[in-house]
Amino acid sequence: MAMCRALTLCLALVLAPLPALAAGLEACRPLSIATPARPPRDAVTSSWLKPVPENPVGCTHGIAFEAGGGATLWRCQVVPPDGKDLPEGTPEHAFLLMRPGQPVQVLPDELMAGKYQSFDLIRVDLDGDGTSETVLAAWNAQSNGMGVHRWTIRVFDAGWKLLATFPEVVDWGNTSLVRAASGRRGCDIAVTRYVESVNRAGRPGISLEARFQRLNAGALAEATDRPAVRRRYDRTFEAARTRHFDRNPDSDKGDVARWLSHRDAQAVGR
Repeated sequence: MAMCRALTLCLALVLAPLPALAAGLEACRPLSIATPARPPRDAVTSSWLKPVPENPVGCTHGIAFEAGGGATLWRCQVVPPDGKDLPEGTPEHAFLLMRPGQPVQVLPDELMAGKYQSFDLIRVDLDGDGTSETVLAAWNAQSNGMGVHRWTIRVFDAGWKLLATFPEVVDWGNTSLVRAASGRRGCDIAVTRYVESVNRAGRPGISLEARFQRLNAGALAEATDRPAVRRRYDRTFEAARTRHFDRNPDSDKGDVARWLSHRDAQAVGR
């Protein structure tokens, strides 16, 4: 009977359902990526910042980037007049979108270590209708410890209407824009977080998790036709992530599609 009970237990373990393997993620193609020029390594930040035109938030200096169609995107620092403190709720930094004949569009920003140039403007057709949207991916900071890169991702339509903002996106990179789920045209946005998780042995830890946003009828919403994907941050993943950033010492960008296409990645419920 003891052997039977043991055999029954073994069969139960073998037949217990395991999380589904995640399907490989394919990076979105084509993409048009524009990035500000980096200043010289030994340059003092204040030496290459420019005065900002009059604006409603009080930005005084920053960098300007030609965004196309006569639009200029400034990333700048807000400075209160006469040495006073900033009013409560006022951001210390901002993006300013300036277009001829249009009000200045103010986008609150956060910035570490004076890295004004750490952002991308990405043109991508998210819904496959033949018209490109614009993704503004802005690096904000890097944590201690794991060195997690934190980004804010904003999506605009072709007329610069802000469709959505995703703050606190971790380890963003160009491959965070992935091909849409099977049966759809266009591309989806992988919104990533490091989340608490428990492995198969019951040990707590953390995992990188991506949930996907799709553009449909002019609005961004979670893609219900594809599962979220999660990969445990174990030694294998840690080594791969470390190698990636060691190979790209001047980059703040991760490689989400590659990392979450690994055989250890799992599809997870909502």
